[in-house]
Amino acid sequence: MRNKIGIYVLTGVLCIGLLYTCQYQAGKKSSEDEYVSSFNYPEGKTWAHGVNDTLTAQQKSARFDGIEVDLNFSSYQNQLFVGHELSDTVNLLSFDMWVKAIPCPQEHWYWIDMKNLNERNAGSIADIILQVSEKYGIKHRLMVENKNEKALKILKDRGLYVILWVDNIYYSQRSPKAWLKLTRAQVKYLHPDALSCEYTMFPLLPQSFPKLNIHFWHTPNPYNAENVAATKNICSDTSVKVVLVDYDFPVENYK
Repeated sequence: MRNKIGIYVLTGVLCIGLLYTCQYQAGKKSSEDEYVSSFNYPEGKTWAHGVNDTLTAQQKSARFDGIEVDLNFSSYQNQLFVGHELSDTVNLLSFDMWVKAIPCPQEHWYWIDMKNLNERNAGSIADIILQVSEKYGIKHRLMVENKNEKALKILKDRGLYVILWVDNIYYSQRSPKAWLKLTRAQVKYLHPDALSCEYTMFPLLPQSFPKLNIHFWHTPNPYNAENVAATKNICSDTSVKVVLVDYDFPVENYK
């Protein structure tokens, strides 16, 4: 793990230099300066990752301020179901049922990974999320994540908070200059409330977009002193607002 992190850090340093060179040459106001999100985050930055059943939702909501859930939209049933894959809709656990199972849902925050969002179904998805979130009093504590900025724009225009999932430069075929150009164009178009990516984009992502809220996932696990220290280091960045973890408790509770 130490060698892997070291490689990412070295690569990140090189990429940061290239990215800031590109920004300087562009000589333009950063697109992230044009929008400031009004989303009110909880004190705890570590949120529970992949809370995709009612029992886990009950357990994790008792320990974490925020929880992340995967949703898929069934166009046939016009319903949102909990599950990482579309095939998981066979379990018939609706988003409404999932929220209902959480004690005092209005006291928590929610990150929705909306798996199959697109421009065709965005309106229907927005209708359901708004209906459920208003029913349980969680509309202003909920954010929806996806890669499709045009589909997210439909949700945002309906009054929902949105997270833009950006490409990981380490897995991309794009050059640093091309990655920055694409991401800045997406940010300028959408004005997202946050950007999200895998933890290997730390510290590159917050340093590239220091005025935007940053979320990370796939943080190192399982629980051990080294991984908890790495998670705490990510949380120490003021631009980072949420870090998804697979631990049983928020890292703030670990000694």
